[in-house]
Amino acid sequence: MDRRLIGEIVVAGFVFVGLHQFAEHSAAIIGLFPNDVFALLLLAVAIGLFMLRKFLRASFGLIEIALGMDALWNIQAAAPQVVDAVTRTQFLVQVAGGVYFIIRGLDNADQSSVVARLRKAWA
Repeated sequence: MDRRLIGEIVVAGFVFVGLHQFAEHSAAIIGLFPNDVFALLLLAVAIGLFMLRKFLRASFGLIEIALGMDALWNIQAAAPQVVDAVTRTQFLVQVAGGVYFIIRGLDNADQSSVVARLRKAWA
């Protein structure tokens, strides 16, 4: 296996674990910072994710796939029982969001140079 692919998988794993931990402990983390500082930190994270997408596109795709799978995996625990239009919409948004993240992740992974090299080697 290509060293670069292994590196991108490792980077994607660390970033996903960090994002997952942030989501799990978001209430405590948000309380640590004033709103202005927290907004700047989120801006820095967004810029970092953009740079990751620009230079390690396969990693970014793997992160999107993992986030989509995480959203779909937690539907039963997070979405309330569908009893009215509001809960139906919440359920639909979570399912659509998870599926969309997986599709975008597959697209980003497909467009990465690592996958292009693997496809060329297999041909």
